[in-house]
Amino acid sequence: MVCILQEVGAGWASLTADLVRNNFEAGTFLSEHWGRMQSIWGSALFGNVCLLVAALLLFKLRPRSRRLPESLIWAVYFLGNLCMVLSFSVSLGSYPGAFSVLGEQPYLFEAVRGIAVYLFQLGMVCSLSVFVVYFQEAFRTRGVVSRRQALIVLGLLVATLGLLIGGWLSFTVFALVCHLVPILLGVGYFRHEDSLL
Repeated sequence: MVCILQEVGAGWASLTADLVRNNFEAGTFLSEHWGRMQSIWGSALFGNVCLLVAALLLFKLRPRSRRLPESLIWAVYFLGNLCMVLSFSVSLGSYPGAFSVLGEQPYLFEAVRGIAVYLFQLGMVCSLSVFVVYFQEAFRTRGVVSRRQALIVLGLLVATLGLLIGGWLSFTVFALVCHLVPILLGVGYFRHEDSLL
């Protein structure tokens, strides 16, 4: 969430409208603001590495005997975070070299950005698997998330999604609300750490 807000502060993202840039505009913006974006994406890379480790631990710790085993969901979440780590690594490692030839060889930046964006989008889709675990925990008999909290979060998600579809809200705000789910699930696991074993 902090990295998203920092991206808004840097001008890469917006809370009021979705910013659509072609590859050349994106390359120009990033090359002009690379110091700041490098710091933000470095923090995001570190955060996703932490989530990768957490997903691996939860994959090993969670029960495997249910109809929809949580270990399978955590494996999908692990793959999502692995894609995010690869995306940020490609961006941080390859963008500076691509910036230096952006004017003469724009296809190089387009190719690198295409890989990074694809990995990022795939990672985001796989990371949505955490929603399944969150709502399972909320509606389980002895889950680590309260039903009231889950219903409030569900209401926020539906409301922001509706506003996003209607064009009254940017995707950035919806993404911020989506980040509540893994945070609240992590808090629930922390408060009920005995349920992990």
